[in-house]
Amino acid sequence: QTKDKIPSANNGFLAEPQQNQNGFGGGGELVEGDEIVEQPLQGALSDSAGGIVAAAAGVKNEPLDEGPADPLIAPPANEEPDIEVDKSVSVSIEQGFAGVYEADTNHKDIPFLWFIPRSGSTIAKNIISQCLDLTVASEVGATLASKDSEKLEIEEAASHNYVNVDTTTVEGIERAKKLNLASSGFANLIVSPRLQEASTLFSSKYHGRAFTIIRHPVERSISM
Repeated sequence: QTKDKIPSANNGFLAEPQQNQNGFGGGGELVEGDEIVEQPLQGALSDSAGGIVAAAAGVKNEPLDEGPADPLIAPPANEEPDIEVDKSVSVSIEQGFAGVYEADTNHKDIPFLWFIPRSGSTIAKNIISQCLDLTVASEVGATLASKDSEKLEIEEAASHNYVNVDTTTVEGIERAKKLNLASSGFANLIVSPRLQEASTLFSSKYHGRAFTIIRHPVERSISM
């Protein structure tokens, strides 16, 4: 009597679904010993495999418990992120550099080249210095004879004019700030890879006009 029957979850047997006049399975029979009870399967067949077993066993199909929420996707609402943010950095950048759409009506803003190695910034710096005959404040200031002077000076090196400050190191930037590089009018261009630190050279009265040259990172890596 159990041939071609499907075992159910309550030790009964689920008979093969009978085809109706349209050729589709209609329902099955739950065999309990010698007693046959009609068991509809149409609704259960539309559910998942787990739902079918639950329906055959007469068990209520409860939703699965997915566990606690992933804190990376949905962090607890009452918890503060454990990250320390130095707000003074963003403030110095905001105050030191002029906005893109802010006009330099007094012509006091100073061009600032954010130097990114292997991106063409060296060529741009040389063109500005030699071809345009402008004075640059950069790492060359650390090699000049007056690098330890207590006042700002302009020296010529290899047909280029440089201010005697090093704007590529933290110490050099601090020295340039004490000597009031931005308000002195000595530098026509300030060059530094340290965007955050160099932003402190400027003020709300003497803004920096930042620009940079960006190269594809793969091409930069190949050129090294």
